[in-house]
Amino acid sequence: MVMSLGEAEKSECHVEFEEEIDLKNSLQSIPGIPIETNTNYNLIAGTILYGSRGYGHTFAFYKHFDGKYYIFNDSSVYNNCLNEIRKQKLYLLFYSKNS
Repeated sequence: MVMSLGEAEKSECHVEFEEEIDLKNSLQSIPGIPIETNTNYNLIAGTILYGSRGYGHTFAFYKHFDGKYYIFNDSSVYNNCLNEIRKQKLYLLFYSKNS
């Protein structure tokens, strides 16, 4: 069955995530992937859906250099803590490799 973009359903399942992740164990299970010494990543940004399956609006969040998380919508920026972001409907999470 082929679905057009207009027919696709949005998932509303809760996404649990960590602020810091280590991919070493996950990468070791893939044959042929060389394991680097640094496999640690930090959460830097993501997207949040406000609304429901049929109608909603996507916002972005970003971790600033000051260590605080900020949520951006069309006209405002809000300072928000990570615990509040964890309660939202998340679509994408972006991580950056530790240096």
